[in-house]
Amino acid sequence: MDFLQKHKIKSDQKSYLQVDGVTLKLHPYKKLTLTPRSETIIQAVTDKNRIGIVKSEEMRPGVFIGNCLVAPEEYACPISMLNTTGETVEIITPLVTIDELRANDRENILTHYIQHVTRATHQYSHAASVYERR
Repeated sequence: MDFLQKHKIKSDQKSYLQVDGVTLKLHPYKKLTLTPRSETIIQAVTDKNRIGIVKSEEMRPGVFIGNCLVAPEEYACPISMLNTTGETVEIITPLVTIDELRANDRENILTHYIQHVTRATHQYSHAASVYERR
């Protein structure tokens, strides 16, 4: 108890911890459900609070974290989860590592974005022309 009083520690034991006047947001680990053969955007906990890349990894057989460009706030960020299995899967909120965004990564991201926008525009134009023919 002396330690808690000495450092003026306060907590609601759910969302924050305050130590010597500095407030830290707590990110409780939650159970999340991933539907079969789907992509789900979830909130993950991060180790850094800066823009960077979360690299893909297999969390367990058939369940993957996708490559993501993230800009975390309060050590949390949205990520893409892929469940390639035929079954519903339960996971807990993942802790992800954010890698630094290097100059060549920026060029690759920009190139990928341009390709994605071009492809989406082409698909939209094609769908619109098919619809007009009806």
